[in-house]
Amino acid sequence: MQWAFFDPKPGEQSRISRAHGVMTLKGAGEAPSSGAPLIFVNGDQAYEFTCDIEVDPETRAGLILFYDRQLYCGLGFDEKTFVTHQYGIERGRPANPHGSRMLMKVINTRHIVSFHTSGDGGKTWKRFDRGMEVSGYHHNVRGGFLMLKPGLYAAGKGSARFRNFRYQALD
Repeated sequence: MQWAFFDPKPGEQSRISRAHGVMTLKGAGEAPSSGAPLIFVNGDQAYEFTCDIEVDPETRAGLILFYDRQLYCGLGFDEKTFVTHQYGIERGRPANPHGSRMLMKVINTRHIVSFHTSGDGGKTWKRFDRGMEVSGYHHNVRGGFLMLKPGLYAAGKGSARFRNFRYQALD
């Protein structure tokens, strides 16, 4: 897959580094809408992607499905809370029982999206209580000839580390 920053500013590539199987992404902005998330194009109608994510203090990171700065959904977290993103707006901040590191998974089955978390390395998964229907996240709603793309984001003052990213088509 080919990763790219969405609408990158000059020097954006300095936010990212890779070493020993870990990608470190410095936070930018306060949410995916005010930063530049890393996204990639996929052509599958049903898929899942998983990543082990660790955040610094005062940093939020997570997995998203991104159309543009006003239209995206996803689940992120900091050391204490989750943050849900729907229609490009932060919707809630429930408690995060996993702390600063967890496995996260997004499953998109023909526009029905669910989020899953694991604090024990993937032995057990908990489905997050807020799923989303994203069939309206497309050009006829927003214009711009874009598409909904899987991605990663880091926001805030520190950095996030992403390990073992996996993408799998489901049919």
